[in-house]
Amino acid sequence: MENIHKAVIISCGVQGWYGRGVSRLERSLHFEGWSGDTIFYKDEYPPNCPNHNDVPYYFKISCFEEAIRRGYTHILWCDASMWSVRNPVKLFDLINDQGYYFFSSGYNLAQSVNDRALEVTGVTRDEAEGATEWASGLVGINMENPDGKALYDMWKEYMDLGLSKGVKHQNKDESQDPRFLAHRQDQSCLSL
Repeated sequence: MENIHKAVIISCGVQGWYGRGVSRLERSLHFEGWSGDTIFYKDEYPPNCPNHNDVPYYFKISCFEEAIRRGYTHILWCDASMWSVRNPVKLFDLINDQGYYFFSSGYNLAQSVNDRALEVTGVTRDEAEGATEWASGLVGINMENPDGKALYDMWKEYMDLGLSKGVKHQNKDESQDPRFLAHRQDQSCLSL
């Protein structure tokens, strides 16, 4: 990838085993030959990040914001549960070409978005049933690509609106619709 100097891998792990997970990710990247930059937070939040209990998973957005502030344009978020089994340079080729990268979780949005988030975004539960939920454990964004930038801006806007608030288990207070299984927080915001 020719823009490798603008590429960075980001992650954050706070409390429990998450900090160790970020360290494992870091070691695996070095082992697989990643020579690019990383911004990792182990047992601390990124600058200007609200507590996870107040705004679930906002630390992902805060990591992206810090990478953008530092001038990176091709940014790959990896959850602390991830580790590299190959050099991720080919992922950056996809991010560069497509504008973004993520993969399907196997669910649809009718199953994984609460009523409040659907209402705020103007999406009906029926429309949500036909939309794929995207996993947010590995998300790449090319900020120089209009589609990638627009996707990130909307994801951040939904997170700023607090739409990640919800529980990861079935909660009838969040939706009475029988298709609804659980709100997937930042993943729901990304997918919307």
